[in-house]
Amino acid sequence: MLSSDQFSDVILDETLFLIPDAAKLTKSALPSNSVDHWKGNASSGVAIVLDVAENAFEASDYEILEKLLKAIGLSFDNVLYCYSDHLEPARLPSQLAEHGVQHLLLFTDRSKAFDYVENEYYKVLKFNTIHYIISHRISDFNLERRTALWNALKQMFTLR
Repeated sequence: MLSSDQFSDVILDETLFLIPDAAKLTKSALPSNSVDHWKGNASSGVAIVLDVAENAFEASDYEILEKLLKAIGLSFDNVLYCYSDHLEPARLPSQLAEHGVQHLLLFTDRSKAFDYVENEYYKVLKFNTIHYIISHRISDFNLERRTALWNALKQMFTLR
C-alpha cells in the first residue's frame, strides 16, 4: 500500500490528482506482483542476462562464465545476473538503472533481444547510458564465438 507522502499533488482543470512520486517510492511500495529476480549485486556496474531457465543452467556453463568474469577482473560476487525465465523485458531499462548498471552482457539469441535495442552479436553497443554486448548462449559457444566475445569484452572494459 502506498502512503500519502509518496504522492505528488497535480491539479488539472480544478481537479486534484494524486500521482505516485517515483523519487519517493521504495521497493516495499511496489505491487506484490512486481518482483526483482536479479541475483548478486552490481557493485561493479555489470549485469548479465542468461538465456536459460534458472533450473537448467549447467555446471559447465557456470564454469565458462566464471572464467570469463575472472578474465575481466570480476566474479559472481560483484555482478548482477538474471535468468531469462525471470526477465521482464519491458522493465529491464528501469531495473538496470535502479541497480546502477553501466555494462550489460546478454547471453541470448539475438532474435530474442529486445525490440528497442540494436542487436548485433559481439559488438559493444549502447542504449541510453548502458554499454552492452549480445553473445550467443554459453551452451552454444565454439572457439570462434569465444574469441569474438573476448575481443568485445576487451573493448568494453578497455583490456589488452
